[in-house]
Amino acid sequence: MPKIIKDLESTIFNISMKLFSEKGYEEVDMKMIAQKCGIAVGTLYNYYPNKKELYIATLKSSWDNTFNKFEELKTLSLSPKEKVGKALLVLYEDIEKRKGLGKELLNKNAKDLSEDIRVLEFREKLIKNLESYISCLEKKDDFKNTTGINEKLAETFLLAIPLIINSHHNEKEENIKFLNGILQAFIS
Repeated sequence: MPKIIKDLESTIFNISMKLFSEKGYEEVDMKMIAQKCGIAVGTLYNYYPNKKELYIATLKSSWDNTFNKFEELKTLSLSPKEKVGKALLVLYEDIEKRKGLGKELLNKNAKDLSEDIRVLEFREKLIKNLESYISCLEKKDDFKNTTGINEKLAETFLLAIPLIINSHHNEKEENIKFLNGILQAFIS
């Protein structure tokens, strides 16, 4: 009689998210995920045709909540500066919670991911969301005419947040203050 695992899709999602977060995309394989789920590799392939598809599904699902929070922020009656501060906090907390899931978005070494149109679109959506908050802020005279300043700042934060979390993981409050300080250096 086949083994029945209740809510197997959720189990696959949670275990793959944990493994991708801990080990990174390159170090995880379908056999490892299946083993941790307590299922046959063939069963896993019934849900996902390959590791890349499983990773992208995990990534998308884990970030949907972040994008929903960004949308909610847009509806709040806050100043642009307060909205950016809240957006940075959302991003910081969600990246911290994911424990590294998604770092491949900025890594060109994972070729099958970095060249996938869905990953490129996802990365662009993430940058554009953060950029939309930053673009509402008045920049200092030194930066008003800097080409792509909003995009460059968004990319800087997306790179800096995981690094700061990793390097100074017990200093959340100071890290958030530091990130806001970086932003202050560019705005009036």
